[in-house]
Amino acid sequence: MLGPRAHPDHGEIVDTFEVPSSTWMGLSGMAAQVQGTLELDEGCPVLVTEEVGHGILVLPWAVGVTYADGTRGVVHRVTGGVYAVEGGVIDAAGGWDEPSSGGDWRPACEGSDLQANILVNSWP
Repeated sequence: MLGPRAHPDHGEIVDTFEVPSSTWMGLSGMAAQVQGTLELDEGCPVLVTEEVGHGILVLPWAVGVTYADGTRGVVHRVTGGVYAVEGGVIDAAGGWDEPSSGGDWRPACEGSDLQANILVNSWP
């Protein structure tokens, strides 16, 4: 990671872990808005919304981090920009990718039973 290594409220990054990620380069993308709270379920980033349920977040160039105070979050792998920390709000461009009948849709996180991936196409 090349970007900032600390969060003003949570301290230095002391550990990293893999999360579902895309290599979106900022070209065309979905214009829909995804908004909710970040939860990390076994290291899997989950968007929690009141209106439409939960889904697995697939963020561009993302890596999971643990800060010095134990708080976990998801940051941009290159810039270090913070997508969100646990319990924090994510408000980004993107859209829901729900399974279609007969397709080979799989959730982005192994072992997850959530029924949607949320593909985000904006950076922090």
